[in-house]
Amino acid sequence: MKNLFIFFCVLLLVSCESKVQKEYFKNGSIKKEFVLKDGMYDGKLNEYYDSGDLKEVHIYSNGMKIDSSLYFEKDGKLNYVEYHHGDTTYSNYRKYYYPDNSIKSEGIYSKLGLPIGKWRYYNEENGYLEEVKEIQNVNGEPHLNQNWSFDKNGDTLFDRSTYLLLHFLKDTISIEEAVTVYAELKYPLFKNKESSIMAVVPNDNSEDFNEDFSNLEFIQPDTTYNLNIEEEYRLEAGMAEGDYKHDVIFGRYYNSPGPKKFRGIIVEYFKTDTLTKDSLNFFEHKIYFEKEIYVKGE
Repeated sequence: MKNLFIFFCVLLLVSCESKVQKEYFKNGSIKKEFVLKDGMYDGKLNEYYDSGDLKEVHIYSNGMKIDSSLYFEKDGKLNYVEYHHGDTTYSNYRKYYYPDNSIKSEGIYSKLGLPIGKWRYYNEENGYLEEVKEIQNVNGEPHLNQNWSFDKNGDTLFDRSTYLLLHFLKDTISIEEAVTVYAELKYPLFKNKESSIMAVVPNDNSEDFNEDFSNLEFIQPDTTYNLNIEEEYRLEAGMAEGDYKHDVIFGRYYNSPGPKKFRGIIVEYFKTDTLTKDSLNFFEHKIYFEKEIYVKGE
């Protein structure tokens, strides 16, 4: 009987700990309902608009969001679903939806709350993949790096696309070798302009760019221009005569062994002959890149 009494006491304690708690708006409508365990959210949490419509649904474990969260518009339609990674320092995956619940877009949101990486966008009427946008975090701001547009057959619409091809000679080098890269801007952003490209990387004695390029102003850069200007590089590579304003060969050395993050910027630019009303005659678009390189010791 004593053991049975203890069992009922434990059961009562657990049920008290698992009791759904509620918060309310000033108008009396429910704002939030949740369960606390040891003072932390645990289990399902519902959040509402002051109209009473469901706003968000989360699942918690020991105060941490797990599985996925649902976010709704005020009209009750699903806005997006966020899939949580177990490590809170990592990015989460989001899927946005059209009013008919067909997928609108999907991609990664960083821990800073920024879209990052390649985002996929779908046609509302037919559901096909319409565009891919590559977004780079640059000093805390999202930057559109490149984009690919497609028709309903999956063929690339080159007049609406802007992207770069990077060819690395090696990704494992000795300390006496340079990282060597050939970059081709296949489809420029400034399509109706006589644009050119150049590469900007840290020089051999400088540290690498940060992941978000926030240390750009503190790095000693090396700038390499396109192969129309750097003609000796083209001749050394044995390339035929041609127009190479959207091609560049560049690289750098490292003075210590080990894994490296080789980061740089390909800049597309053009100049106008006349000044604009803002007194600007230089326009540019930057494409940021990163490549893992391993440097072998002597």
